[in-house]
Amino acid sequence: MRWILFYLRDKLTFKVCQLRLGEPSCSGRVGYLFAGLSAKINIFPVKRRSVVRMSGPRMSVGIFIKPATRLLIGVVALLLSASANMQGQVKINASPESPDAVCSYITSKMMHTIPQIPTLCSGKQAGPGRYDISIFSPQRVLEGNMRRGWSIALFQTLQVLAIQNPLKGACSTSVSCILRVSDAYSSINHWYYEIPLNKEFLSFAPFIDDGPASDNWYLGWWNSLHAESEIVGSKGNAEALGKDACESLLHGVSKYLISPADRPVCSIMLATPQKLYIVVDFPNIVDSLNGLVEGVLPTPIGKTLENSIYSGDVVFRSSWLSSNDGDIRTFRLYSIKKLSFLWQEIRSGERSEADAGFLLGNLYTSYGQVSRRHFSFDQGNDLVIRNAAVDKLTPIANAAVMMDLTDGSEWKISLETLAKCRLVAGKSVLVSGVKETGKSSVTTTVNGSACNTDATFVGAW
Repeated sequence: MRWILFYLRDKLTFKVCQLRLGEPSCSGRVGYLFAGLSAKINIFPVKRRSVVRMSGPRMSVGIFIKPATRLLIGVVALLLSASANMQGQVKINASPESPDAVCSYITSKMMHTIPQIPTLCSGKQAGPGRYDISIFSPQRVLEGNMRRGWSIALFQTLQVLAIQNPLKGACSTSVSCILRVSDAYSSINHWYYEIPLNKEFLSFAPFIDDGPASDNWYLGWWNSLHAESEIVGSKGNAEALGKDACESLLHGVSKYLISPADRPVCSIMLATPQKLYIVVDFPNIVDSLNGLVEGVLPTPIGKTLENSIYSGDVVFRSSWLSSNDGDIRTFRLYSIKKLSFLWQEIRSGERSEADAGFLLGNLYTSYGQVSRRHFSFDQGNDLVIRNAAVDKLTPIANAAVMMDLTDGSEWKISLETLAKCRLVAGKSVLVSGVKETGKSSVTTTVNGSACNTDATFVGAW
């Protein structure tokens, strides 16, 4: 099995550009990309940049890469090709160690590194080539001043396990591991973190070269974890939590408004049993761009939603402003999961509110549809890829439907596509566009396979 360049079903990540299923966008800044199966890589120059085109039986998409990165990507492609050729030639003589051996290795390493904090582990074989491993601390280790220390010790242990392969392929080359990580607090609140682990997964994660003293390494590992909840969600519960978050948010931002008389309005854009989108409408564009207002977000939103099942975004949306390029607005997206992570950093004392706000603005801010009539390419990027969900479907004439997405864009689709791709409110979609060709599209998945729609861009809603 080869983990390469795109995700549609399995949870693997590596560092290429800001794209993540369930997260808002990919606009060319540093972020994390899910991996998938059996893709191939082609690299070719386009003006002063390069495109990495990823294709396979499930998806095809291109990503522009700066020239400085071109050589590295080429080397990676060669290594992948060599790895694929070797798979049929190399015979593995030793059987991988058992799930119990994996747990013994993890607990002994953790006890040696941080003996004052107990770390427990259990494991089982979940199928051919896969172990399920559960790692648990009976203390509230991730909520206090040992958050960074314990998590760094864990991340180091996992990195050695996957890269150095001390257990004959377990969690490394021949057996992939799915790890579930929790502590006393998260266990009581019925949520945990999940991460896949094998050598190829980490080979696509450049942050591992920075080392545990680097904040980039620390953030890279945390961004590779996926917070999961054992609590069953509901639309009503999502709406109630959204209203609580809105009240806390408006109270927090009020003292930072440049125009106090122009108070923003916070409301629920979309609520489903799995998703929650909150929109904050600003009467003027100035306050919607106010960094102090943005910096308030982690505490009210993260504190309210940290242990909930819901993924989605908080949207900052301004009124329309006339410009030489037509009507424009602010449309910024902030992932609820990332806001929850930043709140946990604040609560543990790892970061101040100001530091968390700075990180939010520089790493975890994405952009939606900012132009009224033209497909938006934010910050001068030639390619945009952003994740969204279906907000509303409105039937129109000629067997067609108007589809509003949570990124602020509106599309026209056929009834045939609506049925084929099973598009309903809350359905996750991938929005992409290439400036050079002027083409834009909407793709989704059905039973783990890509479903390409016939969507035509209409404008903003």
